[in-house]
Amino acid sequence: MKMILIFMIALTPTIAMAEQPDGPNNHYDCILESMKGNPSDEEAKSIRDTCQESFSDRDKIEYEDLPTSMLMLLEATAKVTDGNIAMTVYNNSNIWYIYELKIRVTDKRSGSYQDYSGHYPWCEPLSSCEFKFHVFEIPENMSWTILGGSGQHVP
Repeated sequence: MKMILIFMIALTPTIAMAEQPDGPNNHYDCILESMKGNPSDEEAKSIRDTCQESFSDRDKIEYEDLPTSMLMLLEATAKVTDGNIAMTVYNNSNIWYIYELKIRVTDKRSGSYQDYSGHYPWCEPLSSCEFKFHVFEIPENMSWTILGGSGQHVP
């Protein structure tokens, strides 16, 4: 009888700890916790994929291409810092979360261009977010435009 009681007491903390995991408990929290510290584009994609694999189908997010009507609602300014383009974007939509934006950087002199992707953990509707684009070569006289992106539509 004493051995059964000791076994039950020893098992109780393990059960209590199993009910309170230390890490994120859903896909959204996984992305938010993992994206701290401004990861690179490749790291952001890896984080997104890892978080999607880590949680059940009900927690997975299906990203959709942002429609042109949504892209037209974005207000953006950009500045060049440390070989990156930092773009502050205001999401004027009240029904779209933005995860990724794609931009085209054009050299105004030569007309040559390069396309880049930038990620943000979760740019909520009606909020400002900063997307960073790691640019290989920034032309002296450049222009940029938003080509597209992906996110999630919320009803």
